Amino acid sequence: IYFRFFSAEELPVMDSGKTECKLARPAMCDPVLTLSYCGVQQSTNIYYATYNPQFNTDIIFNIEIPAVTDKIVMTLHDYDTNDIDDYELISTTYLALSEISHVSDDDTGFDPTFGPTLLPLYGAPKHVGTGMFSELNEKDGVGYRGRLLLEVFTKPSYSVGLFAQKAPVPESVIAASASKRKAQQCVLVVGVIEASMILPEFGNGKLVKFEAR
Repeated sequence: IYFRFFSAEELPVMDSGKTECKLARPAMCDPVLTLSYCGVQQSTNIYYATYNPQFNTDIIFNIEIPAVTDKIVMTLHDYDTNDIDDYELISTTYLALSEISHVSDDDTGFDPTFGPTLLPLYGAPKHVGTGMFSELNEKDGVGYRGRLLLEVFTKPSYSVGLFAQKAPVPESVIAASASKRKAQQCVLVVGVIEASMILPEFGNGKLVKFEAR
């Protein structure tokens, strides 16, 4: 299974004590992306001083399908040699193989396929790198932390066993993907039809806010 990572964007400031000078200094984030599956890990290179890294990296897992384990874990870290642990967690997100594939004996089945698409990253509130909210970076948190442009596709393999490797994305593919990276302005309309089980202290004519994700 190929996990093709083109880029990430809008990542948060991660180096403590330097957030107030974001515009005057180089980017205070050195991202590195790691994929984990069934105890096997593979990481991209470290991209220094950028909030918008261009990964352009294929991470390839040799997996038998149907898979024994369903969850692919993606963790994005900030590398910092001044940090005690060297890596500070930015966000954790997941892909379930069962949600991007379908096992069937007829023509309706398909191997893991996803994207190309932008995948939002959530964790602690964006202005918080460490502290009381940092545990939110280990799961699906409440704050937007950036987004990944990725694609998942499958090719036949004649190798045996679970292992992972990485390779650069071909230049021709990078050029062809440029149109997918262009942002377009749009209006998103969300209609709330009904709400129930709201606590009494939030009723009685008080304004209630909803978050759309």
